[in-house]
Amino acid sequence: MPKSVVDFKAEKEDLQKELDVLIKNLEGNAKKLNNPAFIDKSPAAVITEERRHQAGTLENKTKVGLTLKRANNL
Repeated sequence: MPKSVVDFKAEKEDLQKELDVLIKNLEGNAKKLNNPAFIDKSPAAVITEERRHQAGTLENKTKVGLTLKRANNL
């Protein structure tokens, strides 16, 4: 049976791309949630959902960042 080969360089690049997307999403969430007009005009449910989305994205960013850090130390 052939052994699996892992392309660490490609994996690191993929992790970095994913991390970049997560950072961009967090910046977008922060813009919305720091915008008084958005907060004033949006229903509470929308604001709650944006905060929930931001928390989930932050958690994913942390996980991907740690994975990338480990991969860079190999």
